[in-house]
Amino acid sequence: MTPTAKYFNSVARQQGAMESDETRLRHIIECANIHRGDTVLDVGTGTGVLLPALAKAVGPFGNIDAVDIASEMLAVAHEKNAHLPLPVRFMLSDIENDPVHSLYDRIILFNVLPHLQRPMETLMRLYFTNLAGAGSITVAQSRGRGDSYEDAPRTMTLPPASEMATRLTDAGILVDYIEDSPECWAIRMRRR
Repeated sequence: MTPTAKYFNSVARQQGAMESDETRLRHIIECANIHRGDTVLDVGTGTGVLLPALAKAVGPFGNIDAVDIASEMLAVAHEKNAHLPLPVRFMLSDIENDPVHSLYDRIILFNVLPHLQRPMETLMRLYFTNLAGAGSITVAQSRGRGDSYEDAPRTMTLPPASEMATRLTDAGILVDYIEDSPECWAIRMRRR
């Protein structure tokens, strides 16, 4: 088990009790450009804070796969979201090392990027291997770059969104949305 998984297993119950800012969560869903009927991969779902908003956005004919590296986070997410009107498939997986065998219309990495060992490699693999048709990947943080985050293991400090977008573009990825404000850091990549 990685140090990141150990840490998030140890704090899952505390984070599960925390309230989320509904306005920020709706903003993230809007940035991700979710449509009714979409198939969505929620990478690093944690305690499932995005799941109710995702379920509402995809509607009764959408699908959501929620993946996390920490089994306790998934347990809390499942408990908190058992009432959702559509089934969510919860998967224990290390997104950086375990292959994903499905295609998705939308992939979201919410509050995940600083915890990845190989963020560019992971984003490129998801982009080139797991996006369906004209799908998109949204990477977002609920706070801006200047805010401090919990004491979770981090492998990187958030760069300016424009800098990250340039790196992605140089790797052959189309970036069509950037936000870098005190309230939100977000980048959306889409297939051509």
